[in-house]
Amino acid sequence: MKVFAVKRLRSKDKKQFDSEVESLKRFSNGDYPHIIRLLATYRHGDHYHLIFPCAEGNLKDLWKKHPRPTKTYELALWIAGQAKGIAEGLRMIHNDEFKKPSQYPGDDKKGRHGDIKPENILWFQDSPILVLSDFGLGSMHHDRSKSYIPNKNVAATPGFRPPECDMKGGHISRAFDVWTLGCLFLDLLCWLLGGDKYRGQFETERTTQNFDGLSTSIYFEVVGLNQGGRHGFTVKEEVKKWFAKMHRHPRCTQFVHDFLDLIETKMLIVETEVEKRARTKELLDSLERFNNQCKNNTYCFIANPDESRLGLTSTVAEGSLSGEAKHRISKSRVTPRKFEGQTQIVRQSWEQGDELMEGLSLK
Repeated sequence: MKVFAVKRLRSKDKKQFDSEVESLKRFSNGDYPHIIRLLATYRHGDHYHLIFPCAEGNLKDLWKKHPRPTKTYELALWIAGQAKGIAEGLRMIHNDEFKKPSQYPGDDKKGRHGDIKPENILWFQDSPILVLSDFGLGSMHHDRSKSYIPNKNVAATPGFRPPECDMKGGHISRAFDVWTLGCLFLDLLCWLLGGDKYRGQFETERTTQNFDGLSTSIYFEVVGLNQGGRHGFTVKEEVKKWFAKMHRHPRCTQFVHDFLDLIETKMLIVETEVEKRARTKELLDSLERFNNQCKNNTYCFIANPDESRLGLTSTVAEGSLSGEAKHRISKSRVTPRKFEGQTQIVRQSWEQGDELMEGLSLK
């Protein structure tokens, strides 16, 4: 008996349903192996439902199923290929040539994923390919009690959220996706070097007290600037130190060095007037190069740790807090860490289809 995954959507608006499902249907013809295929839709009562292939698990399940992966050339080659494939899938989602004008005014919100995390990367028993899921459904608020995996509740991953979540005027964008993909790739490389335990150690290392007084594993922090109660956003020092630690890891290869540099310098960036995250085309070009170089096992299999690596200095980007962030600071009475030194000015990229986060429920 064949099993399928069914998602019931909370929204009962047919126009909204048709618009959102349009993006899923465009990638369901079999030409995009790293993007989940929508098999069918139906309505039962007042609710709309989506039918997908049933996955064996998600990426986090895979890490737990194989907590100590054996170092092999094939594993390194697989990771290089899957990273390229995921980036290729995201590039397709971001690419305007796949966007059809919405038939509903003001409803052009496609061209981004908005929720990249291990729980939304699926694997199937009969295929070695990792698959992107849960894109295009942001405004549908689909029922989280259902997933692509039978009897599996999907937990949110707040640790992956980018700094724009706490910025005034912050928005969900393609650059938002690049940050969360960088977090995902860093987790993947942790698993490659030291298994699920090493990945968990990284989460522990970067877990610090946030400005709202709660412990959080997010990759950035809000700091206080000396003049006039201003604030800045920066990648956590703990994250920067972990990058250096991974470069020094005894199993680190030139492939891992290059991949880490891509994540650190092109993806986990607080966007300013000067520094911008890479677009998916640039990421894909780099990952294709890594994948090709991995055909030489010296590049991706022979250990080449760099003991001289130290943590890079994080740029501090001066910007205004969102109303929600201000409220959380005033409520907690926690004083953010003070920073003295040069700063840049926050400046997010804005593209058609981006969505302001004010009033949105963020994971």
